[in-house]
Amino acid sequence: MNYRTKALWLPGLAALTTASVFLMVLQLSSLQPRIWWKDGGGVLYIPWLILLPLCGAAGAYLSRRGGGRRWTCLLAGLFPAFVMLAALCVLLFVGLFVDRNPFITGHLVYFLLVVLNWTVLPAVPLLLGAVPVFCRSQASR
Repeated sequence: MNYRTKALWLPGLAALTTASVFLMVLQLSSLQPRIWWKDGGGVLYIPWLILLPLCGAAGAYLSRRGGGRRWTCLLAGLFPAFVMLAALCVLLFVGLFVDRNPFITGHLVYFLLVVLNWTVLPAVPLLLGAVPVFCRSQASR
């Protein structure tokens, strides 16, 4: 197995899978998201955000175990946020240029709030979980 696969892709996919499973379990257990701004346009999954440091730590730890360097460990820990950002960029591209959706062009602020809610906010707890592994030196493995 090459370096990129064992240090980035497998740990990153493990972090993405655990984050997705946590979200699925919380939705199946009927935990309702909480509204975080006044007009009701956005929701936060507070219990999911609380569990995300475990996902970031798992991705960074598995990357470190696979021989990953510090930045690779950090990328593996933040992998779920990057995947969501990529998915939202694809949706934006398709909505703007393929479907020519007038709602997206007229309400770009709402799309930016979705990006904030599904990539930036989850990236913070993922980073909190990945930083302890990221800051550890190679000699302490």
